[in-house]
Amino acid sequence: MKLLPRPSTINPDDNIGKGMDLALTTLLFLGIGFGLDRWLDTKPVFMIVLTVLALVGKIAGMYYGYEARMRELDAERAAQRHAAPRSTYTLPVGDDGPAGITPEQFT
Repeated sequence: MKLLPRPSTINPDDNIGKGMDLALTTLLFLGIGFGLDRWLDTKPVFMIVLTVLALVGKIAGMYYGYEARMRELDAERAAQRHAAPRSTYTLPVGDDGPAGITPEQFT
């Protein structure tokens, strides 16, 4: 008898997790840039550069991950399409079919 619920598995395609990863990485690089700017007594050069670098890197990673996932799904769909037998349509009524439609119009 189980009294505690079973923990759910973590889904790597979870959009909330990806959004949190983007936000936390951006904040981390923003903080590092802020710290470098205070330490080196510079204008917010490092803060801006590191924040932009983090955003560009994370967005590029999300884009390439999306493209890879779409290629996987396209390959699965193509494999299923080739594995499934093709069905042919047969006309239910005579040679001319319903309303005078010929069988050649269905191929």
